[in-house]
Parts: sequence; C-alpha cells; structure tokens
Amino acid sequence: GYTLYNYGAAPVFSTLYGTVSNLAFDGYNPETEAATEIKLSGDYGSFGVVADVLDGGTISNVAVRNYILKSGRYTTMGVIVARMRNGATICRVHAEETCTIRLSQSYAGGLVGEFARTEDYCPLDENGEDLEGTVLITLCDSTNSAPIVITSGGNSIAGGIVGRANVANSTYKFEMVISNCVNNASIAPVEGLNTTSEFHFGGIVGERNANTSGNPGVLRIIDSSNYGDIISIGGTSCYGGLIGYTYRSAKTEFIRCQNRGNI
Repeated sequence: GYTLYNYGAAPVFSTLYGTVSNLAFDGYNPETEAATEIKLSGDYGSFGVVADVLDGGTISNVAVRNYILKSGRYTTMGVIVARMRNGATICRVHAEETCTIRLSQSYAGGLVGEFARTEDYCPLDENGEDLEGTVLITLCDSTNSAPIVITSGGNSIAGGIVGRANVANSTYKFEMVISNCVNNASIAPVEGLNTTSEFHFGGIVGERNANTSGNPGVLRIIDSSNYGDIISIGGTSCYGGLIGYTYRSAKTEFIRCQNRGNI
C-alpha cells in the first residue's frame, strides 16, 4: 500500500460513498517535527481523518498515525471517521498510538465517533415490505491504540472503538455488527480534573441509546476485547469494560467478548 502524508485541517473526504483501501494516512509534519493537531472550533462539528461521513461506502486495510484531534463542544470525532451510516463497512483498520483524541463536552470513538442512519434509508424487499435483519453497519477486524483524554467538564461520551450507537428507531429491523475488534487504549481525564458532569465510557462502545418508539435494531458485538483502562472522573457517570451505557429498549448482544482493562 501507499502512505498519504496529510497535515491539513480537513478530512480527506467530507462524505465518502465509495471505497478506500490499502492506504496509510500520516499526519507527521516535517516542518514542526510533530503530529498534526486538528482543533474543531464552535459547536456541533465533526471530524475523522479519512472521512467525516462514511455513507454506504467501504474503508479497508487502512492505518492512521500522527494526529491529535481536539474537540469543540457537542462535536463528534473518530480517528478513522466521525460517522458511519446506511450500509457502511470498515474492516482491517488501525488507529495507532501516535494518535490522540482530546475530548471536551463531546462524543468520540477511537475508530468511529458514531453509528447513524438517515431517515430515508430503509431497505425493502421485492414486495415493498421492510427487510428484516438488514445490516446497517459493519465494523470488523480492527484495532485502536489511540487514547482518549477528557480535558474538561461537561457531559461526554467515549468508546475505545465506537463512541455512540444511537441510531434513530425505524420500521425495519436492522443490525449493527462489531466483530473481532480490539481496543488497547485508555479513556482517562487529564490530571486533576474533577466534575459533577455525566460521562458514558466503554472499552468498545461508549453509549447505546434508542428512542422510545419504533424498532431500535440490534447491536451485536462479537469476538471483541478491551485491554484499555477506563478511569473514573466523578459525577453521575456510567463506565464499562465493553459498553458504558445502554438504554433499556436498545437490544445489545455480546458474543465471546472480554474485558482485560482496569475500570
């Protein structure tokens, strides 16, 4: 494969519908002899090194190194992509330990910030009926070694692999699959941070939520492991070796998973 040296302030793709494979993305800047820092300013932004949004496309055999991602408020960040949606697939990717996410009152995942679905994405069968068991998201055979550092108070959500799986309910029964993924990195506050804010931190997924009506789908986490430490901050918080918080109506299945990190 090839290495793309990119130390600009924008994702390589804003929205990726196609395929990216067999590439390394390196943010090392020879002028500063340091990793590239990306700082999101303002509220409600999003950033991923490869793409802001992966919409039905595929990313495979990709590594990302030498990036420091700094959130604004209410932003969504992932080292690979900020959001996956609508049939997207990521396989065999790695966020290296030379990457870091610095999080403040926002949402982040080591690889993917958020699983999502647009309201018009609802596959039908040949009779025009809702398809049952449609795979909305596939994330497989991937590892994260990029730590997530909480830099200030304010509610935040963080997962070693995925930040949030908060897909809006729909009329069809979709599936989201995370398989054979490993998180090696910690989720921890900067030294001395103490707050009464609410945090949801998980070694694989930070938060699994759903609306109260419709079908929230199924999140399946298969053959996946967390080795990263999850460090408490205080406040009203939920922490877990595999998942930080899950809403009662949001079905999640764990199959042959393990946590080896300290909680």
